[in-house]
Amino acid sequence: MKLLPPALMASIHSHLVSSGQASSVNELAAIAFSIEGMLPQGLIDAVRVQCQKDSRFEVSDNDRVSLAIWNKYESCFDDIEYVAFDIETNGGRSGRHRIIEIGAVRFGAHIADQQYSSFVACNDVIPKFVSKLTGITPQMLEGAPAIEQVLSEFSEFAQGAVPIAHNLTADMSYLNNEFLWLGRSPAFNDGVDTMELCSALLPEGSQIGLQAALDHFEISRNVQHRAIYDAIAVRNLWGNLQSIASEREIVSIAELNRFVREKPDGTGPARKPRELARWASLNLPALPGVYLFRDSRSRVLYVGKSNSLQRRVRSHFTRSKRNPEKNEALIQSTAAIDFELTGSDLSALIRELELIEEFSPSYNHQVNRHPSGRYVRLSEGPDYSVKCVREAREDNALYSGPYRTGTDARLVASGIASILHGFTGTIGMSSVDFRALITELVSVGPKSAINLLETSDVNSEDAKLWAKAIRSLKKWKYPIAGGLGGSRVVVVGHGAHPGCVELRLIVDGVILTLEKLHRPGKGQVRNVIKRCLEIPIQQHQCSGSQVNLLLSWLYQNLKSDSVFVIDSGKYDLQSTVNSIWRKVRLITR
Repeated sequence: MKLLPPALMASIHSHLVSSGQASSVNELAAIAFSIEGMLPQGLIDAVRVQCQKDSRFEVSDNDRVSLAIWNKYESCFDDIEYVAFDIETNGGRSGRHRIIEIGAVRFGAHIADQQYSSFVACNDVIPKFVSKLTGITPQMLEGAPAIEQVLSEFSEFAQGAVPIAHNLTADMSYLNNEFLWLGRSPAFNDGVDTMELCSALLPEGSQIGLQAALDHFEISRNVQHRAIYDAIAVRNLWGNLQSIASEREIVSIAELNRFVREKPDGTGPARKPRELARWASLNLPALPGVYLFRDSRSRVLYVGKSNSLQRRVRSHFTRSKRNPEKNEALIQSTAAIDFELTGSDLSALIRELELIEEFSPSYNHQVNRHPSGRYVRLSEGPDYSVKCVREAREDNALYSGPYRTGTDARLVASGIASILHGFTGTIGMSSVDFRALITELVSVGPKSAINLLETSDVNSEDAKLWAKAIRSLKKWKYPIAGGLGGSRVVVVGHGAHPGCVELRLIVDGVILTLEKLHRPGKGQVRNVIKRCLEIPIQQHQCSGSQVNLLLSWLYQNLKSDSVFVIDSGKYDLQSTVNSIWRKVRLITR
């Protein structure tokens, strides 16, 4: 039987976390496949088999599914096996940097300590500050096993044990990112965070960093900042924290969690938002993407996007000062959370709009996004009129913009109006296409518009007259790059996987091409730019909301280092290619 996608199993896991109780296979299958009513038996069987194979779940004889770790949390401390672990990476940003070493210690009251340690092959750059901190150099990673092998070995080593780490959410985030990039379900979704325990159990005002916590208990630590040594330190730290908990008559992880997460008076955040917030911290990557809140019948309640899925989704489960009742209703209705990585914030923005238009979620406000700059609108003939407007609509008018300021838009509208006033009064409309003339004027400039006028069938005297009128336009302004009538632009962004980069060609508020490259060479990038320049510009079919969304993003990112103008007639193409290449290298290194 074919394995279910990781996203479906993540939906099942998040439902169990938020509900706090076992659910039937039928109910979980409905959530996983977003199907209402009677389910095909094959889908129910697929969910049952997958849950039986997945170490995170336990399936009872009556087809009730629960989280395997729940039983361990209720057991006494001495009846559990633990695996203290630590990872080293080639940078400090989860989702952009890779694991280069994993170290772990498996221990318990009834077993001897066992250790696991492995380097991980890494094609990315190892910065000097990382080598200085950890002592790990690129040469040490030569011949190291691939991440697939290391994760399989580590998962087998930790099978059935409760994970322990200092700042568990950070280490889990790196691990889960690697699982997601491999197309696999995360093997670890919960555990004990010694940093969280230090904050709750140590005297108020104590430092909770690993070294500070070790100093508090006078625990020695190897000078070298390596994964296995830090894992051993965490193992020793847990022993001391467990002793403090036992002195307070706390004898299980479940009791310890209740102590940590509830206020001294027994109050605190409601269980469901607290557990969902914890699930988001442990399962969602700190990467751009979109997320969907679903109810118990798999209907989409809310669609959102963020540059950091982990941070944004978690924020939903803290008390909101804005619309607290609505926020509470959304939380109580949420049974599962789906997410999709997009690579860049622009991709997330576009995907969010697509999902909102597809599902029409009840908790989403329909926001008409448009930039604060103005557009210039030229109505259809023969009674042409020109004015400034706030947004481009799906009609037969000719739009240009947005312009950087309202003053720029008014200057262009005034210039077109002055030409329009004399043009329609003396030149027959059959002799020249006025809209084509204005299009040329707006997008290319006065010189190109004059050339078009002079090559038309217009009377030479009239052509000279209106050429003079066009030349008289002072301080002519152009729409923003990528906007309606603006220059061609290429937007460079992160891909959904490490080492991947996406290049989008945007013209007239429409994405014409999307190139996805994995660690490309400069020649590949140059060829992409050349193809972008060769693509003919035609009338494009795109919804008004999508166009305005993209134009709004361009307007807000005019000075971004991800947006490059590539019109060779206005800019030095070679220097632009060099600039794009530097950005690509920065993303894929």
